Amino acid sequence: MSLEASEVVYTLCGVGVFAFGLIVLIVRLYLVLFLMEEMVKGLSNSGLVREQRGMADSGLVGKFLLLSSISMLLVFPRFSIRRGYLDPKDYELFPKLLKKWIKFVDVSMVVFSMALLVLWAVGKYYGFIQAR
Repeated sequence: MSLEASEVVYTLCGVGVFAFGLIVLIVRLYLVLFLMEEMVKGLSNSGLVREQRGMADSGLVGKFLLLSSISMLLVFPRFSIRRGYLDPKDYELFPKLLKKWIKFVDVSMVVFSMALLVLWAVGKYYGFIQAR
């Protein structure tokens, strides 16, 4: 059973997409485990963080959910400030490097999702993925 060049390229692309996703997951895990306290402290006057601060005490899943909420605040600041979820002063004083990392991880997750969708569509179209 030999593989054609297109199958090899497809497989390598799949490995690359999953490796990228794993790297992004590891960065998110690092943010959750080592920088969550700094994020919560930096957004202590924001309404959404005050309400959901207890999630940080409910294990790893709770911390991931809190990170998702914080990243939503930072990715859509005007919307969050208008709705009262984010304090404008907190947004200005939030550490710039940490803000960039959180935004980078969120954008990377969107890119990963789109790459996975494209990989699936290409696989279906060319017959690399078949129903069993």
